[in-house]
Amino acid sequence: MPSFNNNHILWIYRIIQGFCRMVMTPGFSPAELLFGRKLRTQVPVSPRELIPNWSHLSLVREREEIYRAKTKCNFDKRHKVNRLKDLEPEQNVFIRDSKSHGTIVKKHRSPRS
Repeated sequence: MPSFNNNHILWIYRIIQGFCRMVMTPGFSPAELLFGRKLRTQVPVSPRELIPNWSHLSLVREREEIYRAKTKCNFDKRHKVNRLKDLEPEQNVFIRDSKSHGTIVKKHRSPRS
């Protein structure tokens, strides 16, 4: 097992700290989302930036929703996903797992998954 001295530990700590300050998809770092402020590091920052503030949460949620919609659209396009028509009562269907034919009895109350 390698031996670590204080310089190695400090170096590893700074790498982790740098990762936590790295801006992710919605435009904020994980630390900003968790603590509501920027992390204090060796780089000088204004003390106002270190005061917790979660006013940007609605913006983060909106950006995350846009990101997820774009990801879904790209996935659907890539895999040629088609919206299926709703099944009607008395319609004949083939059940793949049991390899048999059946008839739709009635529409279920809950939507499709």
